[in-house]
Amino acid sequence: PRGISQACATGKYLSCKQQTEGFAYWKMASSDLKRCRDTTDHILNAMAMNEKRKDYDATAKKALEEIVVDERLRERAKGVREGRPKSLSTEEAMKEHKAEEKAEGVSKPIPKFETEEEVWIRMHDFVKSTLQEAMENHCTTNAAQQQQQQRSEQKPVIYHALIVSHSAMLRISLNRIYDEHWLVPECGDQGNNGIYSDMLIPNTSITLVDVVPKAVVAATAAKPSTLEEGWSVINLDL
Repeated sequence: PRGISQACATGKYLSCKQQTEGFAYWKMASSDLKRCRDTTDHILNAMAMNEKRKDYDATAKKALEEIVVDERLRERAKGVREGRPKSLSTEEAMKEHKAEEKAEGVSKPIPKFETEEEVWIRMHDFVKSTLQEAMENHCTTNAAQQQQQQRSEQKPVIYHALIVSHSAMLRISLNRIYDEHWLVPECGDQGNNGIYSDMLIPNTSITLVDVVPKAVVAATAAKPSTLEEGWSVINLDL
């Protein structure tokens, strides 16, 4: 199936990227919904199956065991449009819902609907806790030793996190993280509020987000976007 092939291709790409740049993921997290979990499993297995690695079984098992499954990364709840073609408007979906009720002779409950603000609250809470976790890890003895070693090599201490979620969740979050001037017209159609709300997030696409302490940004010429108190986003690579 196309989706599985895309997920495997993503895993192989990430594996090569790790080997080329010499890093390992500090944290891996996925939405708890089945489709996203399946995608994540295919990505991690493909990462572990790299031909140059001899420890496939152990690596794959370790990666799958360490993945954090978090309901805060779930897709946006779409209400009456849930499970229907994306092309349908809310009004069209409601007409279909009422037609189904009439045809079946029963009253059917409308699924939960989330506003963009409610979706962002979930993601913001996840990001905030992840940043806190990184800071706590950074302050441990081992991390401090690693930091000292990397400083001697003039390398920054970087915590790489692999987060697997859903298109609407990611689109809403990126729009909230970045001011409208960060998003280019190619990302989608610009709305009246200046936000590219129709920005496309293709299946198994990769978005790189660099988050750094504001104290570091202050010493550079970067024009950051504020993510959380004490933190800034300085790079977006779609």
